[in-house]
Amino acid sequence: PPPSDTYIIYPNWKFNKSSWLSASLLIGGVKEFSLNQKNNFSFVTKAMIGAAYVSTPKLDGSSTTDTVIAHYTHNSVQAFGFAYLLNGGLKYKLNKKINFLFNLNYFGTSQINFKKVKNTFTVETNPYSNDLNHLPTFDESSITRPVKESIGAVNIDFGIAIAL
Repeated sequence: PPPSDTYIIYPNWKFNKSSWLSASLLIGGVKEFSLNQKNNFSFVTKAMIGAAYVSTPKLDGSSTTDTVIAHYTHNSVQAFGFAYLLNGGLKYKLNKKINFLFNLNYFGTSQINFKKVKNTFTVETNPYSNDLNHLPTFDESSITRPVKESIGAVNIDFGIAIAL
């Protein structure tokens, strides 16, 4: 029979925790539409545009068994890009000083160009072997390339606004 394609599955992956970071500077407008005659319940819309600074997470993980150690890394890179925010929400004015707020926001970016993203994958086979028939071997594969990513996030928030 012809040889079959074999895929090696490395179980038990453990990754160090890391997160995306995003900071933006936006400018735009807000419009409020009253929904009743008392003007204490309103629909609020907001649209904003600007720039975002984004940092990718650093990935560092490994899978260890009695015969193989696999390790993967992905460096953290930073870039700037175009950003926008769209908002729709409700505002209920309880009295002159207290408002209850509910908002649904969408934050998005254009495709951000991250330069020099480096991914490295290493595999060490028989790392604990003292047997001359099964000597340890080490393989490494690495690639550095640009990556384009767009970012989108939906946020829901509730709050109380207090006028001083």
